[in-house]
Amino acid sequence: MIKYSKYVFLLISLFLLSCAEDEPEWSAADVCPETGMNAYGIPNRGTFVDERDGREYKYTTIGKQVWMAENLKYELPNPYSTCYGKEFCVPRGFWLNDTTQICNTDTTRLAEIAERLHSTCETNECVADEFCEKYGRFYTLIKDAKTSGFLDRDIVDSVCPKGWHVPTKVEWETLFESVDGVVNRLLKEEAILAMEPIAIEYQRKDGGPIDACGFSMLYAGYYDYSGGLSSIFRAAYFTTSTMINTEGAYAVIFDVSIGFRLIDTKKIIRCIKD
Repeated sequence: MIKYSKYVFLLISLFLLSCAEDEPEWSAADVCPETGMNAYGIPNRGTFVDERDGREYKYTTIGKQVWMAENLKYELPNPYSTCYGKEFCVPRGFWLNDTTQICNTDTTRLAEIAERLHSTCETNECVADEFCEKYGRFYTLIKDAKTSGFLDRDIVDSVCPKGWHVPTKVEWETLFESVDGVVNRLLKEEAILAMEPIAIEYQRKDGGPIDACGFSMLYAGYYDYSGGLSSIFRAAYFTTSTMINTEGAYAVIFDVSIGFRLIDTKKIIRCIKD
């Protein structure tokens, strides 16, 4: 009986080992091939034009999803969107229904940004424009641009180009699953090189390949309601169209890992095809 049990245990162990060995490794060629056609009948990677302002965007196919391969730059009026280093406006009374705008301009991080981007700009305005063009605008989709509350569905439904929309929490989760939760498969090499030297090695710990799917994510941080830029070159904070509670929507956060939480700030937007 003892010999029989040992024999069965050995067979089970060999079977499990065989299954582990047969499990296919993640492959960009399978998940997000650079060439070929997707389910929409268009090339897996390419460009399209936002008919509202004539801006051209790159896109990429990852699994069954088609994502913009750069952050949204469509200009909504203050206080719904802003570029860092430009005028930043918030309502005077977030909870008193006072919509009078208080505006200021924060330029304290522009010198650091210019250094990290190896900018050739000679003015703050030039650096701000360069940063906005590369990293995108910061948006709030909350009603009346308050710090918390319900999403303004009219803005949510219209902020992305025609045929595209602000991703839901589930759509972001599908993207995570497509890359097995490995941040570096979505991250542009440039994002790591712009980090503090001490953080670069830690960022690379989950391996590559870097930006295997052409998603080209950069660490833009987020814009808080005091007008300051936070987590720049350390993390990316994207807004979703899914409410977490009455206080606001989920934000998806990328650094060395991936997660969701409520962040009551202006965040970047990455649109997904309808």
